[in-house]
Amino acid sequence: MSIGIEDHYYRYLHAKRDAEKSGSTNIRILWDDIERVSYRDATILYSVINVGFNIIRKIQRQTKTGSQMVLYGLPPFPLRSERLFGSFYRLTTPFERVHDEDEFAQIFLGKRNATMKKLLQLLDREQARDLRREIKEAESNWDSLVSR
Repeated sequence: MSIGIEDHYYRYLHAKRDAEKSGSTNIRILWDDIERVSYRDATILYSVINVGFNIIRKIQRQTKTGSQMVLYGLPPFPLRSERLFGSFYRLTTPFERVHDEDEFAQIFLGKRNATMKKLLQLLDREQARDLRREIKEAESNWDSLVSR
């Protein structure tokens, strides 16, 4: 069963129509907010929007061990991910932490010698600002993730 969640009404209608046209009976599209839905039955999650630690915490609490999360774009720091291809990254529950900032940069850039300094230089101003904030909040974010 595939369940899509869309909070923008017209995108929801478009996705629902496309799912119905496909003829598949195992697709549901919900008009809802990703922060309000349950992830208890999810085994694979896919997101093309930035998910913050509120969603990450909820997914960690609600999903079974081994559930997969595929993100488009930079995963939240300090989460360890696996680069699949292009800008797609996979994380597995329970989520793991990178050893240091450079390991995060190496995963994201796909280069063994990458550094966080180099990654920050390559990001646009808003992305770099958000990543610096995540680095600053990494300890409290991680502590809130692993404490149950």
